[in-house]
Amino acid sequence: MTTATDAEGTQQATMQLCYAAAAGDCLKVKALLSQKCDPTRGDYGGKTPLHIACANTTDGQEVVRVLLEHGAEVNVTDNLGQTPMDACRQDIASRAGSFAVKAMLQEHGAKLQREEIESRARASCLQQHKARAGLVNLQYWQKQIGKTLKSAVHLANWKGTVVVVKCAKMHQSNMVLGLHYLVKNLRKSRSLMGASPKRAYGEEDDDSEVSEADITEELLHEIQLLASLRHPDVVLFLGACLHPNYPIMFVSEFMGGGDLEHFMCNMREKHQVAAWKPPLWRMVDWSCAIGRALAFLHGFAVPIVHRDLKPLNLLLTKNLDLKMTDFGISKMMSTMENEQHTMTGGVGSYLYMAPEVVRYEEYNEKVDVYSYGLIMYYISSGKRPFHHITLDPEVILQQYCQKKEPRPLISDCPKILRGVIEPCWQTDKFLRPSAEEITVQLGAVAASRGASCDSCSTM
Repeated sequence: MTTATDAEGTQQATMQLCYAAAAGDCLKVKALLSQKCDPTRGDYGGKTPLHIACANTTDGQEVVRVLLEHGAEVNVTDNLGQTPMDACRQDIASRAGSFAVKAMLQEHGAKLQREEIESRARASCLQQHKARAGLVNLQYWQKQIGKTLKSAVHLANWKGTVVVVKCAKMHQSNMVLGLHYLVKNLRKSRSLMGASPKRAYGEEDDDSEVSEADITEELLHEIQLLASLRHPDVVLFLGACLHPNYPIMFVSEFMGGGDLEHFMCNMREKHQVAAWKPPLWRMVDWSCAIGRALAFLHGFAVPIVHRDLKPLNLLLTKNLDLKMTDFGISKMMSTMENEQHTMTGGVGSYLYMAPEVVRYEEYNEKVDVYSYGLIMYYISSGKRPFHHITLDPEVILQQYCQKKEPRPLISDCPKILRGVIEPCWQTDKFLRPSAEEITVQLGAVAASRGASCDSCSTM
């Protein structure tokens, strides 16, 4: 029978092996393995020594080789669902080292992300068999309505309905072939699922290089997650093309009002004012929609953290109803009992990042609540967060890194909303309210103004 002392000794040995792998200390790794230290065991976050070594491709190639020779598992996932291959792809310091490590992993049976996702998609009936899918009446319009570093977004017509096609940004010739394939063989889901076109209608500067592997990984992750989501406040996903010979693409509903960031900007220009804000009932309505979507994501037994919540990822219908989009970098937490994890640096948009993200600290779903609070500030004040300090987001990042705690001016917001918004950016993340608690508070605000806000309650 295993005693508590034995378990503690095993965990200590695992941590020593993880530390050695992180340091790229091959001699130490070999010494620990010679003492029968198990290379398949993970740390508190489920990361095995192989995960850690793969993330350190500058100094860790030899460590990876040694771990693989001693039976390290190549397709094991940590508490966030990441494999050693995923950890390897996050490394950008040494492309050559990254490719070498990927090759070693594949030689030992590591599955490519596309193969793994397609396997899961087929198992969950995301895709129907080609023979049963039939022809889909999808007419591609030669009109691009948005782009990011990793994808391009186009309008199309599907069975008489205007939809959005989000395509992986690869070589143009492949794009044309992929669109032709999508016209003839769009593989639809058997049920409608919640979803997103990434940064669907806002555009970003295409000023850096992104590998096709990175593009593939993020879009496949997004499609996989969409298979499990459906909610009225999340943009609706309709189908996807996962054929291995063509760029990845998927179809979602068209949100005619565009993204919230550009809508607010257009209203400022229209009214010729420095700061435009909607009427109070609209502030509450939009804030409720965000809260309901977050309560839905955070309410899973394995909570989903959006991690990139910002006005560009909130889309409006032609009637100005708001829905959440862009799950490309969202993550599933392991359990509520094991609720703290370390965020990958650089994830999310600087201006709306929680301080713990910038500082590489442990986090939970409350990083979304922090971003939610800043968005409510933006909606209710019409001003960018931290405008009184700087217009450069990096200045705020630097202050966070210096352990400073800058916050927006709550006095810019209507008095009736200040008690809802300000707690969202508490320094202690555990003191921030949940998304569900915020929607209840917003419902009370609406009721106090004599308005009906049944929709503010969570689904």
